[in-house]
Amino acid sequence: MQRGFIHILILFCFISFTATGQPPSKVLRIGYGVSDSAVLLTGWKYHEGDNSFWANAAYNDDDWEDGKFETTDISDFIHTHTSVMGWFRLKFIVPASVRSKSWSLTYDMVGVSELYLNGQSIMTRGVLDKDPEKVKAESQVAKPFTITLSNDSVQVLAVRFILQKDIPYIKQIWSTNMIVSYIGSTDALIKLYDNTHHNFAFIICYFVTGVFFVLFILHICFYLYYPKIKYNFYYAIFTLLTCLAFILAPIMLEVTFIEPRMWLTFFYRFLVHIYYVFYLLTIYSFFNYNKRIVFKILLSLTVVSVPLIFYMKDIIVSNILLLLQLLYLLEAFRIVWSAQKAKREGTAMMLKGIVIYLILYLPGIYFLSVGADNVKTLEFASLLLLAGVVTNSVMMSMAFGLRIANTNVVLRQKLIEVETLSKEKQEILTQQNKILEQQVTIRTSELKHSLEHLQSTQSQLIQSEKMASLGELTAGIAHEIQNPLNFVNNFSEVNKELIDEMQQEMDKGNYIDAKEISNDIKDNEEKINHHGKRADAIVKGMLQHSRSSTGHKQPSDINSLCDEYLRLCYHGIVAKDKSFNATLKTDFDESLGNINIVPHDIGRVILNILTNAFYAVNEKQKAPHGLKGGEEYEPLVTVTTRRSGSPFGDGGKIEVSVKDNGNGIPQKVLNKIFQPFFTTKPTGQGTGLGLSLAYDIVKAHGGEIKVESKEGEGTEFIIQLPAV
Repeated sequence: MQRGFIHILILFCFISFTATGQPPSKVLRIGYGVSDSAVLLTGWKYHEGDNSFWANAAYNDDDWEDGKFETTDISDFIHTHTSVMGWFRLKFIVPASVRSKSWSLTYDMVGVSELYLNGQSIMTRGVLDKDPEKVKAESQVAKPFTITLSNDSVQVLAVRFILQKDIPYIKQIWSTNMIVSYIGSTDALIKLYDNTHHNFAFIICYFVTGVFFVLFILHICFYLYYPKIKYNFYYAIFTLLTCLAFILAPIMLEVTFIEPRMWLTFFYRFLVHIYYVFYLLTIYSFFNYNKRIVFKILLSLTVVSVPLIFYMKDIIVSNILLLLQLLYLLEAFRIVWSAQKAKREGTAMMLKGIVIYLILYLPGIYFLSVGADNVKTLEFASLLLLAGVVTNSVMMSMAFGLRIANTNVVLRQKLIEVETLSKEKQEILTQQNKILEQQVTIRTSELKHSLEHLQSTQSQLIQSEKMASLGELTAGIAHEIQNPLNFVNNFSEVNKELIDEMQQEMDKGNYIDAKEISNDIKDNEEKINHHGKRADAIVKGMLQHSRSSTGHKQPSDINSLCDEYLRLCYHGIVAKDKSFNATLKTDFDESLGNINIVPHDIGRVILNILTNAFYAVNEKQKAPHGLKGGEEYEPLVTVTTRRSGSPFGDGGKIEVSVKDNGNGIPQKVLNKIFQPFFTTKPTGQGTGLGLSLAYDIVKAHGGEIKVESKEGEGTEFIIQLPAV
């Protein structure tokens, strides 16, 4: 326990107290007639196992293990003794002058123990239970308690000892004696107990905890207010770890149960190893120092030293820790000294703090090493080290404050300069505003004139675009009408010549030839009539294309509309071509209900697409390759209705699909099929206005037409209409 507490002194305030394994300065054996001094009892024997008879004074323990257990380390004992249960016995001779009198006794063991005096149980430490899992061991010097020695010359102390299972008795933490006991006067033992529980140490711990907690709150607030200054963050972490270590020091010493005390001690040791890391990071960040190869080396050594808590002896770990702390301080001194030579701001105060710390650190360590058995010397050493660490930390905080203060002074000067400049600028701005207002007035007038000119130019451009579009439309119409008109004109001229020839033959009396000529004239007249009707169809199609619909939208059953026009279109084609036959397939979504459309217009769209579908399957059936794979081609036209999209929000869409298994549309012309006068049908069989008209009607309804086609497999037209 002494060595563990010395670590507290080394790290922070380095408070110390007298070891439980050491007697007072004046030690006497019982039998010398001095009754007011405590006596350290030595000569304990040990035997593994459990037998209550071993507590009796008459028991012969000559064959028991005889070792210096009062100086044997607990971790060494555990590694050499496998049993978790055993007995310690001690015989001591008492002179007649002190027999049958009351004395005080205190002892300490790391485990569960039952103390017997001359076969009588006088003290139990820890929690005993039949269930080994519920056994809880203690370790702390017991307060002195009164015992009465018998009238025998030989007295026997016996201890039934049990180790708590499954606890890693870490060597560095539990570097303490196996059994320590004192007997003597009450005053002497109370003095000894007070030395081991020195109130001075706890007062210092609480004081330093308060100092570092205030520093932590101060700098974490600075960081939260202005996060870009990282050194406030590092310094807040450094002070927080220091604060935790100081508050843990008295707490872990007051915890008597081994398991929680062990982990508290380990956490404390861990804080000891890492808090200087953030101390050095604070200095690096304060001076914006980036060449951190030394820091990386020190950090690596720190990380490597942490596991030594478990495996190395107390004195070795202490020396390593002292060396690491000294190296961190020397690196901090190097950085601050370099900044001082470069005349960096805030170095003087910080350099003074580090120098004071180093000046107090070295003699403090010296007095710790030479005064391990002297309370006053240890207290003096701890005060030196305490003064160093607190002074260094406070002066570092003051250096940060001076930088903030200087920054505020500079900012205040800048603010005054800005206010002065603002007044001058205000006058300049007033003059410039007047000039700008005049310029704005002039620019506004110019922009107004430019806008009028732009509007005039825009109107001219719109008119030019209209004339260009009209020209393109006129050219298309002229091109389409020109073909049937050429046929009409050509056949008219031919008929004129044929009539002249027929008249000549009739004058000659050659009525047979005249009759043949009249037959030719009749054929030509039929061709003239055909091409005239074709021109008429083109004109009517254009009229339908340019005429806006006068119909009104009304709720309509799209399924009934599709079925009606499917039957109408099919029977119309069969009436013209008796040989035509196709399979009709429908798949209507009965949940669609009514939608708002112009029934006549949408019917024209469906009729036009169905006509194209029947034409496509008819053409494929008539073609020589109507047979495919040894099976006869069967024309198929499928009409499907369904709802697509979300039914919420915009209500989704209603889709009408017309699919055929004809020859399909070539990909190179697929994007042209909705253009006016474009058709894939042979000349004379289509005007190229049907799909263009259908496209405009669907767009007017707020929908769209999509087409998917594969050559040789078929085509599918999808009409999408709003569901509401």
